[in-house]
Amino acid sequence: MSVARLSLVLALLFGGFAAAMLLRGADAVWSPASLGFTAWVIAPYALLAAAAVFGRPPAAKAGALALLFFAGGYGTMAYAEITFHFWSKPDAQDALVFVVVPFMQLLVGLPALALLFGLAAWLERRKAPRN
Repeated sequence: MSVARLSLVLALLFGGFAAAMLLRGADAVWSPASLGFTAWVIAPYALLAAAAVFGRPPAAKAGALALLFFAGGYGTMAYAEITFHFWSKPDAQDALVFVVVPFMQLLVGLPALALLFGLAAWLERRKAPRN
């Protein structure tokens, strides 16, 4: 399976799980606000999948896939914990995880992607033959 396809599959799995946990907590009420929050929760996965699909250097694609894997693992663990409470007790502020986790994923993911694509472009220029 190619990096692009694997990225899309992982993004669909992570994004679908996050959206399901969000809507499970909201009793599956569809409103403009719930659609906005669903888009907010899915945004980091869509961004990282797009970077892995449309990235030009192969090293950048693989790095974006790794970022997607780590961000998705962290998000899945956080959303599952808040929804099912494996280790914690229910709290009134549990829903804030659906605001904070995507923010943290984007806060870490965007600079990491910029650094990754910059480094990959530099390596590509360095490998290019000089005339």
